[in-house]
Amino acid sequence: MPEGRIKENLGNGQWWSVPSAVLLGIPLYSNATGVIPVMESLIKQGLPIGTTLAFCMSTVAASFPEFILLKQVMQWRLLAILFLVLLVAFTLIGRIFNILTPSFKENIMKEIKVLGTGCAKCTKTVELIGKIAKELHIDVHVIKETNPEVIMGYGVMSTPPVIIDEVNVHSGSIPHREAVESWLK
Repeated sequence: MPEGRIKENLGNGQWWSVPSAVLLGIPLYSNATGVIPVMESLIKQGLPIGTTLAFCMSTVAASFPEFILLKQVMQWRLLAILFLVLLVAFTLIGRIFNILTPSFKENIMKEIKVLGTGCAKCTKTVELIGKIAKELHIDVHVIKETNPEVIMGYGVMSTPPVIIDEVNVHSGSIPHREAVESWLK
């Protein structure tokens, strides 16, 4: 699926985004632990927490394979009632979470990678980002990556490159304070 398609269609807070996410999860199947990486990916792509939660709950509890198994012990009428109750509950829970946590994505700790073999510019860049984040009371996780294979995987030619959300936002020099502040906000 093209990057941004999910956020484009389900992530802008439209009234229909949670019910759509619930319906989208029904033909899929996953167990409770298998859906955790999916949730992480959806949240990182910008999907609101409530919409993500509703999608994952429907994938685990209201999927077709789950109901095929339940048919062995339940009548059709009871299955239909259970199915409708679950869909309504997942939709309401998703909407409530979206209302209570509208800026969840903004509160996720940023992961910032500074790539370099340990030169003075790389070390200074790590220290500068950490210092500015502390001054602004912003939680960040700064990783100093020194593995040459990992660094080459990003295709950068001058150090220290700064990688935020797997995007190279700066390279070749120690960044200016204004640039770091803009990355952190």
